[in-house]
Amino acid sequence: MNSRFLFALILLVTLSVASAIQFEERDTNRKGGTKFTKCKDGNVPSVKVSLSPDPLKLQKSSMFSVSGKVMSEITSGFVFVSFLNKDKEERGFSFIPIPKTKAGHSFSVNKLINSPDSKQDMVDVVVKVVNYKNDSHSILLACAEASP
Repeated sequence: MNSRFLFALILLVTLSVASAIQFEERDTNRKGGTKFTKCKDGNVPSVKVSLSPDPLKLQKSSMFSVSGKVMSEITSGFVFVSFLNKDKEERGFSFIPIPKTKAGHSFSVNKLINSPDSKQDMVDVVVKVVNYKNDSHSILLACAEASP
């Protein structure tokens, strides 16, 4: 009888602890994640950015989903995602092509992007929507940034 009671008590405590840990993880994910805001430099509109998984994990891939409404026609556009260190130096980047989009219309693109190897290389994430004109000229259409 004592061994059954002891077994039941240990099982109950184990399940309670496991449930509490799982609840804590769910609660942490619900609280936020990476918040992208309009870029501080430049007078351009923001763009919507979502990540999966969120928050970003070092040395892991995340799906970047970028969408927004453009005020100028995109003829040869791309989304430029860059990871910056504390000195604002670029430590990693990726391009996502944007299909031709008429002025006043919305676009949406997705790409799996690898995160940098160290936290020092991922202090800020900047997402820019650019319309490429030629080798020496491109137009910034929108921008968002976050500090993961």
